Amino acid sequence: MLDAALNSGFSLVGHFRHGDKGLTNKSIISLMLSPDSTIIFFVRHGLSRRCILMSHFASKRWMLTSDISGAADLSGLEMNEMFPNSSFEQLLSYHQSRLQIYGDQPLAIESPTAALIQHDREQNEQMVKSGMARYVSSDHSAAK
Repeated sequence: MLDAALNSGFSLVGHFRHGDKGLTNKSIISLMLSPDSTIIFFVRHGLSRRCILMSHFASKRWMLTSDISGAADLSGLEMNEMFPNSSFEQLLSYHQSRLQIYGDQPLAIESPTAALIQHDREQNEQMVKSGMARYVSSDHSAAK
């Protein structure tokens, strides 16, 4: 799928190790960015392989289109749809059709890593506000 994304004009941001303990430490993540900088392509490699196209809006909401579903988003900040057994081109076409239907324009993303870290913090904040989680770090970067 990375080659297909490159052929569609996406640029490679990098490969990253996800998590700091347990099975997630064994996950390698690749991030790519669309030519117009409005779509992040997130690929988790390995046994728990997953491909996600992600777009961010001024409302702090994210539109996600993935090849398999993951854990439900309890924060209410993600609009997830699954498009299983799809090629990159099919996944991208479906994501773009969702973007056209949605009322707001996606924001340009300068730094995919910074945007994803900020999204994680906003999800944590929303979960804490709603009483579904509590902070476990003094800088509020982690919640459970």
